[in-house]
Amino acid sequence: MSCKRYRDDLTSAGGAPGRALELHLESCDACRRYARRLSTARGLLREHHGGVEPDAAFAGRVAARLQTKPADLLGQAALRLLPACLVLVLVLGWFALRTAPTTQTQVVAPTDDLLTWVLENAGDRP
Repeated sequence: MSCKRYRDDLTSAGGAPGRALELHLESCDACRRYARRLSTARGLLREHHGGVEPDAAFAGRVAARLQTKPADLLGQAALRLLPACLVLVLVLGWFALRTAPTTQTQVVAPTDDLLTWVLENAGDRP
């Protein structure tokens, strides 16, 4: 077993550690230090908050807050990114309009043949 697994066992163990854990602690200095720090922290919590009992609905409130749906997380992330996306769209639009080629229409004067045709057929109108 890896050290992480033993540390998980130490953290979740409420009672006496198993024989495999004891053997590992004898051979692993890092896990032994971790076990001492964990024991000290548990002792301090018991000393200062030993008599504190949460109300009956505490576990339900904690569980409800921990059960966040992935869709909710995605929606929150999208809302955080929305202003940045809007700024990006505006900047890109501004660049696109500034660099877009401008088309100029040229008015071509009618040729002599067209002008002659118009003058000759002007009298044909009702």
